[in-house]
Amino acid sequence: MNTAKVVQLFPSCSKTTQKYLNAMKKGFLTESEIIYLRKYLGSCGSCPESDRKMLLNKIANSNFPISYDQTKKGIEWLNSFTFKKNGEPRQSKKMPFRAREITVLQNFVGFTLVDFILSSDMPNAYHQSSFRQYLPIYRVHSGHGKHFDYVTNMGEITVVG
Repeated sequence: MNTAKVVQLFPSCSKTTQKYLNAMKKGFLTESEIIYLRKYLGSCGSCPESDRKMLLNKIANSNFPISYDQTKKGIEWLNSFTFKKNGEPRQSKKMPFRAREITVLQNFVGFTLVDFILSSDMPNAYHQSSFRQYLPIYRVHSGHGKHFDYVTNMGEITVVG
């Protein structure tokens, strides 16, 4: 367990909110920080509404890089959906990416966390309920200045921007 001292950035925030604000101060987020932040923001957590709005606003205005380990894992996962072992793009109807996204992946330089979206706000949402589940929106960057945004939900990739 991390016993790092929590620096009080906003005195009116809860200790858990302060922990996430401090994590954001280092300039990137790890996979576990994103997972637990999702839970804290959603129905599993006890995040006060004012703290939730502050955290979501900070993330939406910052485009946080994700850790090296998560970047490596993420690009390998996306490439497994997109490319055959010989490097050719897959032609499957289930393949979530089109020419624009494939070009970005072929010239990949990094990921950022750009926002969270409520699962019930997703196109073709499986259910509408009072259960609040936030999904991270990741941006994939290419070396040519192009990018696309995507969300994963229940193992499926949805391009959202």
